[in-house]
Amino acid sequence: MIPGPDEEVKVVNWIYQAFISEGKSESEIAKALKTRLGAAARRVPTRQVPNWLVRMFALIDPAAQQIVPELGKSKNGSGEKARRLLGWAPRSREDAIAATGESLVRLGLLKDSAKKAA
Repeated sequence: MIPGPDEEVKVVNWIYQAFISEGKSESEIAKALKTRLGAAARRVPTRQVPNWLVRMFALIDPAAQQIVPELGKSKNGSGEKARRLLGWAPRSREDAIAATGESLVRLGLLKDSAKKAA
């Protein structure tokens, strides 16, 4: 695997920090994207599917079955070792979310974004 541009590496670092260390939910990240990216993030969902509904859907969908063991689990971690040994300093949560969304739009990875990026 080859690292991407520095900005994208910073985004990956932030995502680790937000999900693992700070316990940010997908809906919190989605709301931050909508706030920072405006119209470019109009299709970003801000609601979460309840665990019980995922479990029901898993009865008929093999892909959803893979998610079920992770439902309700809290994953805790720390970026302290990276800070201490590597001098890592994550950017602000909002900046990282916005950079992720901008990269997705720029790379045409969102539905309809290829037309806008061109």
